[in-house]
Amino acid sequence: MSQSSVPALVAAAADADPVTLLVTAWLSTRRSANTRAAYARDIGLVPPRRPSRAPSWLAWCQQHQVHPVTGVTALHVTQYARHLDEAGLSPASTARRLASVSSWYAWLTRRGHIPASPAAGTARPRPGPPRPLRSSPRTRPSPSCTPPTPRPARSAPAPRR
Repeated sequence: MSQSSVPALVAAAADADPVTLLVTAWLSTRRSANTRAAYARDIGLVPPRRPSRAPSWLAWCQQHQVHPVTGVTALHVTQYARHLDEAGLSPASTARRLASVSSWYAWLTRRGHIPASPAAGTARPRPGPPRPLRSSPRTRPSPSCTPPTPRPARSAPAPRR
C-alpha cells in the first residue's frame, strides 16, 4: 500500500460500513506505507498476501459475534492473543498483530469513539534473538581456537581522604 493508495482507500471506503471507515481513517494516520499495509492486513481491511493460520482481527470478531468497536473487552483481546499463539504464529507475527489491534484502539480512544482501549495492558510476546544462520565451513570456528580467558575484575578505588 503506497502513499498514493491512501486516497484510493478512502475513496473506495466512501460507501463502506462505519467500522471500515474508522479503520481507514486510522490507517491514514500511519506514516510508513509498509506499516499501513501490514496493519491493514492484520486488522482485516485487506486480504493477507498469502493464506494465514490465524484470522485477522475483524474476522475473529465476526467469528465470535463481537462488534469490533463497541463490543470488545480486554478478555476478547486476550482470547485473540491466545488464538494467535495456538495457531502457531511466530512471536514476532503475534506481537505485530497485537500491536495493530492496540494501536487502533488507542486511536479510537484518543478520538473519543470509545471510552478506554480494551487492548491497553495486553501482554505481547517478545520476539527472541534472531536465529543463528546455519554454519558454513567459513563461519565455523576451528577446533584449535580457544575462547578468550576472562579478565579479572578491577578492584574498587580506595576512598579519598
